[in-house]
Amino acid sequence: MSDGHVIAVAAVFQAFLLAVNAVLIFWYLWETRKLRQAAEAQVTASQSQISAAYDQVEAMRHQTAVAQAQLEAQIRPALTVSGRAATLLIVNIGNGPALNLQLVKGRTQTILPGSSRVETNFGMRVKGCCVAPGESQAKDTNEAVGSIGQLRGEDLQLVYESLSGKKYVSIIEFDGPGNPCKTTLYVPPN
Repeated sequence: MSDGHVIAVAAVFQAFLLAVNAVLIFWYLWETRKLRQAAEAQVTASQSQISAAYDQVEAMRHQTAVAQAQLEAQIRPALTVSGRAATLLIVNIGNGPALNLQLVKGRTQTILPGSSRVETNFGMRVKGCCVAPGESQAKDTNEAVGSIGQLRGEDLQLVYESLSGKKYVSIIEFDGPGNPCKTTLYVPPN
């Protein structure tokens, strides 16, 4: 074998190794690309699982709120007033007892926020009392109403709580002669 022949064989062998190297590098790059695509697919699947989990949490939160509202509806008091012999009576027409009753009177007053402190300025006889639902004996405020009364053209807010501690306000509007003409039940925001 001559040097030229050895050089030719070495060149062919070197070209063969170069071709094998090129094939191996191409195969490595192809597999790496497939790994990247699989990782992207896995990230996409994880994101959709997280989105589905978030949707489930939101649905559970909504169901919990509905369940709490249904529970509160079972024990919700609703107070209104009626008159008897020129005095004002507090009557509970709701499903649960009204606790910690406060009476606030004024002219076209705004609704008190749920977190505000309430000071009774009317009907001190029933301040802080409990009015049971469907109570046959309504709570007498011992306050005069009607044409000889104290509530001409004013509003009266009955502020009270349910057993769960949620605050409610019944707004009673009185006409010019002092007769109750409209009752609005309101749940103040906390």
